Amino acid sequence: HPTWFFSRYLCVYLVVSRQIETVMETEMKASLGQNVTLNCSIIEQNLWWHMEVHGRLRACIGRVMGGVFYLQNALPSAKYKSLKMNQLMVTDIQQEDYRLYFCGRRRDDNINFTDAFRIVPSESGLQIKGVKGQKAALVFFNDELEMC
Repeated sequence: HPTWFFSRYLCVYLVVSRQIETVMETEMKASLGQNVTLNCSIIEQNLWWHMEVHGRLRACIGRVMGGVFYLQNALPSAKYKSLKMNQLMVTDIQQEDYRLYFCGRRRDDNINFTDAFRIVPSESGLQIKGVKGQKAALVFFNDELEMC
């Protein structure tokens, strides 16, 4: 039956096309109004930055290409800055900035994320600091990704 074949084929294609990623998370503590610098472990001519929105979706912040930072058009230009090829600064932390951020490199049609950073509220008087590997590995699928 043609409909049965097409439905079965489509289901198999979707399962096969979902690439699973496992990324370790770094927790970054910050108070409201502070700036936070995220340091990606890779230095890449084609580095991509994304952030988590609505639970599991990753929205593009921008990318570094040839040493130049290209910000996603819909984002405020003063909010995100690239300091070096592998650094992203999130400025003037507000409540909505407490979320996950990702960096990675593009390979073919996929972005392979290497690092994840969770910005969380700090207790009063604490400095911003990174704590590697405090959380379990994160698992995401590439089809939950918005490309720049």
